[in-house]
Amino acid sequence: FDALLVVANVSALAAIGLLAALVRPLFGPRIAVLSAALLAFAPSSVFLSSAYTESLTLTLVLLVFLAMERGWLWAAALAAGLATAARLTCVAAVAALTAHVVVGGGSALPQRLLLAAVLGLVGMGGLIAFMGWQAWTFGDPFAFLRYQEAWSGPLDLRERLWRIVTLW
Repeated sequence: FDALLVVANVSALAAIGLLAALVRPLFGPRIAVLSAALLAFAPSSVFLSSAYTESLTLTLVLLVFLAMERGWLWAAALAAGLATAARLTCVAAVAALTAHVVVGGGSALPQRLLLAAVLGLVGMGGLIAFMGWQAWTFGDPFAFLRYQEAWSGPLDLRERLWRIVTLW
């Protein structure tokens, strides 16, 4: 339990710094400090210091966007891969990365599509590995979805896709 708290709190501090680093070039130092303060002191920040995956996930997603902004696409894909291992909803960060590559220009469209596909696969690697571990351990790669049904009741494919798209 102590290790969970250490990881959560170190990740929360890292997320605050990463948010400031991401916001500063776009909006200046004042807004960067205000953004970091809002993240640190908003009532919802209690979840960043608890033994949940929120702070680690936020840190990894901020790393994805900071790496994308700096042009470090492989670093962004690796961060996205770790993020998808922490939370299913981080597939949205993978989608943002692949869209960034496709519309970013710089090379011919077929090359951008290939790079986006490879980076997307790396970004989905965490989720794929997690599903593999669940298949090995529980005999069901979708065990995490079965546990979700215990809270919300059975979901059909349309409802599952809607929740993934809306991050709900």
